[in-house]
Amino acid sequence: MGQTLSVKQVDDIHALSGMDKNSINLCYSRFCELKRSSDDDGIYLEDIQQIPVFRDHPLSSEIIRVLKKNENDISLDFMHLTKYLGTFQDSSSLKFDQLQSFFHLLNEDRDNSLKRNELYHMLSVLSKDELNDEQRGEIVESFFSLVDPIFYDAISFEEFLSTFLE
Repeated sequence: MGQTLSVKQVDDIHALSGMDKNSINLCYSRFCELKRSSDDDGIYLEDIQQIPVFRDHPLSSEIIRVLKKNENDISLDFMHLTKYLGTFQDSSSLKFDQLQSFFHLLNEDRDNSLKRNELYHMLSVLSKDELNDEQRGEIVESFFSLVDPIFYDAISFEEFLSTFLE
């Protein structure tokens, strides 16, 4: 991709992400500003972490983990970024994708099952001083008993999904 997107590229990204075409062009313009050189296909994940609004976000490290296709990724291409951003568009047809993105955000070890310690960690990151350890533990146990009443040690994506789509 050059410094501007073709009409076809914008249409393809719109179909993939659900983002409106103006937002795609604005996002691409900002994406190009973040690239280290015009020869790069993507932006480096470490550069994303330098953006103040992102750096200061309590979930920034978890979001970076989800954005990486694998552990060795060091950069992010525009198509992958817009596909991820598109999952948060306000649309009922994207609810599955939103839940899938959220599940992957919680699933720290990428084993496709959510464990108590992963949910507890996310609560710790989000609540900081607002919840104590006991309250976090109670929330985790309540969630697990709701989603997985048989009390397995982990929640599959299917169990997670069925809880929110019922």
